[in-house]
Amino acid sequence: MSREILIQTQNEERLVAIIEDGRVDDFHIEVDRYQSLLGNIYKGKVESVLPSINAAFVKIGQERNGFLYLTDAVSPLIDEDISEPRKILNKIFKSKEKPKQKGRRGKQSISLSVGQEILVQVVKDPFGEKGARLTTHLTLPGRFVVYMPCDRQTGISKKIESTEERQRLREVIKSFTFAKSGGFIIRTASLKQGKRELIRDAKFLYNIWVKICKKAEQQKAPALIYEEGELTWKIVRDYLTEKVDKLVIDSEEEYHKIRKFVQTLIGKEMVSKIHCYKGSASLFDFKNISKGLQSN
Repeated sequence: MSREILIQTQNEERLVAIIEDGRVDDFHIEVDRYQSLLGNIYKGKVESVLPSINAAFVKIGQERNGFLYLTDAVSPLIDEDISEPRKILNKIFKSKEKPKQKGRRGKQSISLSVGQEILVQVVKDPFGEKGARLTTHLTLPGRFVVYMPCDRQTGISKKIESTEERQRLREVIKSFTFAKSGGFIIRTASLKQGKRELIRDAKFLYNIWVKICKKAEQQKAPALIYEEGELTWKIVRDYLTEKVDKLVIDSEEEYHKIRKFVQTLIGKEMVSKIHCYKGSASLFDFKNISKGLQSN
């Protein structure tokens, strides 16, 4: 069975087709002007607190302020151990009051005050007159694991049912000693993956977190601190596996970015699967994909 990933960039669009045995198995589209904010992390400033609805509005630099339920505002400083990222966070999170109420994960929620600066992540895009829905439960998804820098929780995807495999993965998690804080969730894609690949993925995410902390210290609120990544990045992260014969993209700039990303995170052996298309016709026309999409 042959499997290819085709990425066509044109104007303000990115089109992705997953091809299996010559037929379109999956299709994705992203329009730049409508690019999602999901997963983005901002250094925001609390504009107002509304006890009547147990929520706060946070300025994040978008057209409308973000909306944060107080039960989704949990202090990342509850752990006793202090690592370098937490020292930086200590300068960012400055709550004037003691924690009062439990958050949705049983942790202490913080009493926010107007003007306070906090790190927040978008969990729901703006819609109509509503701003983005926010949380301080930060998560960084990787290829095989998800890193939660402000949470000690660890777990394994329920879709991994094998008792033996789950036990093996628990042992792998114990080797994530480089992360001085936070917790990890093992994704379904980690099934039967080697220890080295999982550790590399986890280290990559932890290093992103360290960079987030440093950038947050340097930037004034409101500011975009971390961008979840465009469609191309997500496709490479989630779909480029050993089962894929090749990935073809028609942008030379994106081609070099993907090669660098794959070499850093996935492995040098996968770089040879990345190809740059330079033909005069569009990539989808050249591969006869456009007609197949129209017929569907």
